[in-house]
Amino acid sequence: MISRRTLGREIHSLYGTLFQQVLKCLQEHCDTGGKVSLTLDAWSSPTHIPFLRITGHYIEGHSWQFRSILLGFERLRGSHTADSLSHVSLFVLQRSLEDSHA
Repeated sequence: MISRRTLGREIHSLYGTLFQQVLKCLQEHCDTGGKVSLTLDAWSSPTHIPFLRITGHYIEGHSWQFRSILLGFERLRGSHTADSLSHVSLFVLQRSLEDSHA
């Protein structure tokens, strides 16, 4: 039986590896002139905890396949004004850029 802490470490490590692959894929797409569209989706859990999901969408140049990639899933705090949503969005995008250079 695996402990919850070991499982948590393994998931965190796997997430880091997969996220680097996603960022590399997006970077290659943009380097070849591709564009990425972002969508934001704010919602609340059944226990009324608000979250913001940020998704990137693009079309692969060589196969014309539509792709969607989850870039961030953040808990929202405070009011859901345009200002607060933009701060969370910028935080996620800046973190993605920093991770891509790590």
